[in-house]
Amino acid sequence: MSTALTPLWQIEAELEALLNSIETCPDELQPELQARIAEYLAREAAKVDQTAHVLAALDYEQKAAGDEMARLAERKRAAKASQDRLEGYLCRIIAARGGKKLVGNTNTLSTRASDAVVIVNETAIPASYIVEEVITTKRVDKAGIKKALKAGAEVPGADLEYRDNLVRK
Repeated sequence: MSTALTPLWQIEAELEALLNSIETCPDELQPELQARIAEYLAREAAKVDQTAHVLAALDYEQKAAGDEMARLAERKRAAKASQDRLEGYLCRIIAARGGKKLVGNTNTLSTRASDAVVIVNETAIPASYIVEEVITTKRVDKAGIKKALKAGAEVPGADLEYRDNLVRK
């Protein structure tokens, strides 16, 4: 019987039932019982391995998604740089033509005048042009709360929860 579709809890329950029947099993059936126990121990080991492989695949999927995000961010940055270079080139071409538009079959490219402030020395800017921005973020100091709770202090709104975390080797 394959362990792929049998849940681990079911294998455990059946194994426990077999182990509990050792004392009451007649001597002539002991070899068969021992064989079934060995079979369920093997099923349990195979199921644990299958489950660990799924966890490893999910870890890999998360890493691959992170790598893909980094790759796409670099692709976006490179596309933006290419667009900026091409737009600069086209502006120089139009300027060399005396501002004359570039006309295609379905598109027309031209330039328009604009202005922008360029800061050449920020320390020389008068205070009246400086805007202070205060960005406040709050976060709960979980490490401090944990330390206080373990020391016996009460922290309203917080409890210390004990958990079992899975370790995969």
